[in-house]
Amino acid sequence: FWGVNFFEIQKMKKHIYFFMGTTAELIKLAPIIRELKKRKIAFKVITSGQTDVLFDNLTNYMGKVTPDIKFREKGQKSSLLLFAWWLVRTFLWAPIYLGKEFKGLNKKNSYFIIHGDTVSSLIGVLIAHIYGLRIVHVESGLRSFNFLEPFPEEICRFTIIHLADILFAPTRWALGNLKGLSGIKINTNQNTLIE
Repeated sequence: FWGVNFFEIQKMKKHIYFFMGTTAELIKLAPIIRELKKRKIAFKVITSGQTDVLFDNLTNYMGKVTPDIKFREKGQKSSLLLFAWWLVRTFLWAPIYLGKEFKGLNKKNSYFIIHGDTVSSLIGVLIAHIYGLRIVHVESGLRSFNFLEPFPEEICRFTIIHLADILFAPTRWALGNLKGLSGIKINTNQNTLIE
């Protein structure tokens, strides 16, 4: 299972968190969630509120999953101002709210799993970094090397890969883009979406 024995992680009383803000992130993390459920490994799901994550659409694939912690959603209307307000509100409120969840955890035995390059992933990685959790980045190393294209995704990618402790790259090319960075790097040789 991608070079990491999550069964051993669970046996050692480690904590696993998934942090997501979009249904697309859920779709790509679903194979991992499904495998953890199959192995009866406990985890928690945190949603950022960036969008309404449609868990019910994947019930047939991964079973019933609901967020354990759910931040207030951005709302249906879309505008740059509303997005900026959601971003600031979530980033300021999340560390305080999640502090209660992370209090007393052995931080080195706690894994915070994020996916891809969304603003939610960036918020998640910054919060996990603040609290000293081990950051796991799925679909790591996909880069354009141009901060303006795509924007803001490339900025998110750059920041996330520099803070992550375990980086799962989907291809040899993506793995090569992680050269020189600290952390454990694993080439999964595929995108989780294939599942």
